[in-house]
Amino acid sequence: MKNETKNFLDNLSIAKKTAMLTVVVTIGTLLIGIVAHFAVTSMKENYNAFYNKRFTTIQTLDKVREIYTTDIQRTLLNVQNEKLDTDKTTAYIKASREEALANWKNFLSLYYNSMDKSDIEQQNIVDALQGHILRVNKFLEDSMLVLNKEGKETFYEIAYTPLLKSINLLDIKISNLVAYHFRLASQEKEKISQKYSDTQWMVIMITTLVLFLSLYFTFMIAKNFQRLLQNLSRIVEKRNKENEKMQLELEKRVNEAVERAREKDHIMYQHARLASMGEMIGNIAHQWRQPLNALTLLIQSFGTKSLSGKLNQTFIDKQVNEGMRLAVSMSDTIEDFRNFFSPSKEKEHFNLSKSIHDTLEMSSFFCKDENIDIQVHCGENITIYGYSNEFSQVILNFINNARDNFKHRQMHEDKKIEIIVKEMHGKHPAVNIYFADNGGGIEQHIIDRVFEPYFTTKHKATGTGIGLYMSKQIIEAQMSGEVTVRNAQKEFDDKAYMCAEFKIAIPV
Repeated sequence: MKNETKNFLDNLSIAKKTAMLTVVVTIGTLLIGIVAHFAVTSMKENYNAFYNKRFTTIQTLDKVREIYTTDIQRTLLNVQNEKLDTDKTTAYIKASREEALANWKNFLSLYYNSMDKSDIEQQNIVDALQGHILRVNKFLEDSMLVLNKEGKETFYEIAYTPLLKSINLLDIKISNLVAYHFRLASQEKEKISQKYSDTQWMVIMITTLVLFLSLYFTFMIAKNFQRLLQNLSRIVEKRNKENEKMQLELEKRVNEAVERAREKDHIMYQHARLASMGEMIGNIAHQWRQPLNALTLLIQSFGTKSLSGKLNQTFIDKQVNEGMRLAVSMSDTIEDFRNFFSPSKEKEHFNLSKSIHDTLEMSSFFCKDENIDIQVHCGENITIYGYSNEFSQVILNFINNARDNFKHRQMHEDKKIEIIVKEMHGKHPAVNIYFADNGGGIEQHIIDRVFEPYFTTKHKATGTGIGLYMSKQIIEAQMSGEVTVRNAQKEFDDKAYMCAEFKIAIPV
């Protein structure tokens, strides 16, 4: 049974144990208050009864005794010493006797209202005292008749001494009754003291029981809290291990995702470069067409001169020199494009003006062919830190984007591009490159999407949608810069145009 109770208490929840503790403390406090209240009330009632029953009766008896033993005896003594005449003495003693009888009746009334019928001893004493008082009063009445009729001498010879003995005996009997009442009062006081002691012990026992139960439930709750904390510690430790495992898995997945993203960006970058390479190959073909035609005519000139017999050393030297010049020019063109498509291996400081002009040189043929006027405003000594070839590709992507925009809007003349470079000084120095074309700007509902991968307004056969995306990746991921775009009102040759303006900000 004990083990079952212990198991039952151990298996209770903290909330139930707390509720039980609250109930024990509340009921215990109420019980202590109720017991203390009723005990104090009972002691108060007992004390009031004790006071009214004992001390009021004792005071009444003392008043009776005082009248007989003091007032009447003093009056008789004054008569003997001739300080009072007989008439006044008789009247005063009569009044005193009546007052004494009235007080005695009060005592009897109190006594009979609160008497204990089982207390035979007290009843016998009261009955004997009542008979003696009646005899003393009769004796007083007869003595006053003797005093009035026979005179003082006869009164003092016949009645005075027996009367004093009766009064003294009355005093003894009243004193015995008072002593008996004091003895009863002492006993009742002991009863009240015992009740107080019993109440005190009961309150102490209940308080101790409540305290013990409170401590017990507090200990049980603390034990549950300790067990809960241990369980929480184990759960937290388990969760930490799971979180560490998940973190490792997440890091692995993130690394794999980053790797895939890098591969994807690399593929997209290669696609962008291949797209640019296709355009550049066409540009190379255009740039080679003229020197190839010149080489063809030069070779044909040897046959013509030989047939006419005019082939001499001077002509041969002149034509050879011209052919070598054309070959070197074609070789330089190939080298320029090869360097452009060779990715930069390490970051370096490079001249911004030279990089922009080299890029424009490679795109100059189709720009001239399409009547595109490009204006550059850049200081000669501005340098930035990054990848030169990748930056050139960004400029080339912007130029190609402008060309496509001109074609989309079917602009055949007055096509202008402006590149402005500004150095920004202050707390965060940077170089801002503004690229704008007067092709009418970008439609507002797509301007926020132009840097998204594979987003293009061109036909799928002619556009990949990765040029601007890769430009943003090159500037922001590889050169720690920022690329933004907006539509702005600009002037070209004192004429206002709505322009698409790209801004490249590269920290110095």
